[in-house]
Amino acid sequence: MEKCEEDFGEKVTRTTNTQNKIEYRDFIALDSEQERLYKDLRTINKKYHYKRTAETFELNDENYELTEATVALACAHSNIQLMIMAKQDITKLWSNPSKHPYTTIFNNKVTATELYRKIDIKREFESIIKDIKTKKTLVKHGNLFILHLVYQKIPKKVFDIETSIRDFNDYKNNKLSDLTNKIIKLVEDYLNKNYKPNQMWRIFTNIQKLKEFKSLISPELD
Repeated sequence: MEKCEEDFGEKVTRTTNTQNKIEYRDFIALDSEQERLYKDLRTINKKYHYKRTAETFELNDENYELTEATVALACAHSNIQLMIMAKQDITKLWSNPSKHPYTTIFNNKVTATELYRKIDIKREFESIIKDIKTKKTLVKHGNLFILHLVYQKIPKKVFDIETSIRDFNDYKNNKLSDLTNKIIKLVEDYLNKNYKPNQMWRIFTNIQKLKEFKSLISPELD
């Protein structure tokens, strides 16, 4: 009976979270910055799906969408708390389009080129870690923290419009994997020295520990 009540409670929570996500997303779709990014991306032959729609589309180099854009920008920001919000509950980043944290990641400084390239990096990163079969716990709980570290070490010019598509793709396809694997190795070594396997996930929910963790690892990547 307790198991049934627990399952029911989890189901209600999931349903509520899904409903909240839909409502917040509809609210965000009214923001002028989303419309601007949509229009700017159209000028470079890319479609940005930020409104809910019955239209089906495949995420590829011509199609991008709001959720992955939010996660990419949150993880790319230097404020690690934004990454934690993206990991735990993305609706926290959408709760109010007129103030932080939403305006910290979606604002008039974000260009169409920067947005799609940060999403492309996120997609390629996910492809890289998908092939890592031996570190499932680390990848499951630490994926966005690792992605956050990856973004911090990518030269800013990679996302700049002055950098050609060819040079961007060269970085993404030939350099990102080495950087990702180097960071994973550093993260794994630190966790193995300081945490038991069944406690590893806890650090990724503690902002203070993650800040300390980041400060220890970052110098080794310079």
